[in-house]
Amino acid sequence: MTNDQVKPKDQKLFNIYQKAVNELRENIKSIPDDYTFLNDLVTARKTIDEYFSTDKYTMDQLSKIDPKGDTILKEHVRNRRFALRYDMNEEWENYYRRDIEINQKYRLNPEYNGRKLIGDDPNIFGDGRYGNNDLAGDLTLESHGTNVAAIIAATRNNNLGMNGVLNSVKIMPVRIVPRGDEYDKDIAHAIRYAVDNGAKIINMSFGKEYSLNKKFVSDAIKYATKHDVLLICSAGNESSNADEKEFYPNDYDSNTGLEISNSFISVGASSYSLNKWILTYFSNYGEKNVDIFAPGKDIYTAKPNNKYESDAGTSFSAPLVSGIAALIKSYYPKLKAPEIKQILMNSGTSYQINVKIELEDGTKKLVPFSELSKSGKIVNAYNALLMSEQISKSKK
Repeated sequence: MTNDQVKPKDQKLFNIYQKAVNELRENIKSIPDDYTFLNDLVTARKTIDEYFSTDKYTMDQLSKIDPKGDTILKEHVRNRRFALRYDMNEEWENYYRRDIEINQKYRLNPEYNGRKLIGDDPNIFGDGRYGNNDLAGDLTLESHGTNVAAIIAATRNNNLGMNGVLNSVKIMPVRIVPRGDEYDKDIAHAIRYAVDNGAKIINMSFGKEYSLNKKFVSDAIKYATKHDVLLICSAGNESSNADEKEFYPNDYDSNTGLEISNSFISVGASSYSLNKWILTYFSNYGEKNVDIFAPGKDIYTAKPNNKYESDAGTSFSAPLVSGIAALIKSYYPKLKAPEIKQILMNSGTSYQINVKIELEDGTKKLVPFSELSKSGKIVNAYNALLMSEQISKSKK
């Protein structure tokens, strides 16, 4: 089908479809490059390990290797330095290889139909009577849920790993997708399931650039709002302006230009640097569609099988806000979801710092950090509790 064959009313959707198809093709074409990249790192590791007769060496020792005109060895040293800098060890290599294989076989395979097994049509919103109680899946690959839950609820002050945001909280795991690119139908059913089973705060550390059935999710967001449930979502890791390029899920109605919920929070990722790098290089931003920022770089958290790791992403910023929201709710249970949202937004910390962002045309400009979200702030737990106390007293 070409542009000439598309009806004017369908042109916008067709443009989105074309963009998605082009991105899919480019991602499929990149698979051989991903394998080459991985194999280069593996070869470099084995070569340098053999050179030192050990796998224990430092960056400084690497820098002292003299290739003596051996261009291949020089390349191995360069690749090994890169791998060490970003903690790309043998465990990471195995993970990355399996990730490529999954992309090739499932995620980037247009012929794969993941719904055939359960006989479900993802474009028809039904009763959601499918699934099982296996929340773990393959723990060697699917650690994201553990990472996120630990930020909120890891046992505090036991001298093991890290501390969660608060001492006492109940986590209701609802697993909608193993490796990303979640179906809208499953998101909608998951939100409704959580609401119906007593959740008061829903953390959504997932997202995507295309939404085939946005209405399913929008209706579920409205359902949660009606039942006084606070929804907290990661803003996305595409380094994009969410006001210009939608990231899903969101509570934005493109027809009216208004929000559909007063209980939905989109969280971007800030860094630990109080300078021009305060906005992480990966985080989405937007004065209309990102509500607040929270730390999202080098976040130390738990992973399956009693291990810990540092990771980055808005997926780790959202649970920090969710944990603070739960902290507020635990001390001030009479506060409603919209009130908690406003407390989080209003009590954050402001920074008068200019950051550099890249525009759609590739040019860069300096923008005040305060203009990159609706609140212009980074979440602050202490201030949020003080404000919660004040508001709670004023209501008595």
